[in-house]
Amino acid sequence: MSTIVLSRPSRGVFHTQASNGISDEAKTLWQSMAELQNSFLTSFSIGKPKRDVLESTTEVFEESCHPDWDGYSAAPVSFETYLKAKKFLSALPTNLPTPEVSAHPDGQIGFEWFVAPNRQFVMGISSEDELAYAGIFGINKTSGVELFIDEIPKAVLEGIRRLF
Repeated sequence: MSTIVLSRPSRGVFHTQASNGISDEAKTLWQSMAELQNSFLTSFSIGKPKRDVLESTTEVFEESCHPDWDGYSAAPVSFETYLKAKKFLSALPTNLPTPEVSAHPDGQIGFEWFVAPNRQFVMGISSEDELAYAGIFGINKTSGVELFIDEIPKAVLEGIRRLF
């Protein structure tokens, strides 16, 4: 008998991560989990916020994928950065609010969670798998750079959760 765990409660309703399995059964299980995740995304109540932020990310990319997109010599957002941003959003637990999306003049895609002027968390993602982040929580502040491969780094998730 086998047990299948679809997600850990701290990750939200349907977070999946890359599979290290190589057997046919592992591949079949991974495909089933991906299909389950897609079915949640088609749900209005569960999937709409994530669909909306993914759509916003596509719009931001389309508006900023060429040099000087802002009229002030901004670097273009690369297709690789766009894909990393979508991967980040797909990994974001559904029990967290979705961010506002923007392009940064250095070619990063930025995400912002804003509660009040003294309660916000911002981050940018680059094509080099780096997440640069900063947060302000009343009088407390945090910032750093983390590597993003398959899972959102703990420091970034904790920063977002501190707001809510």
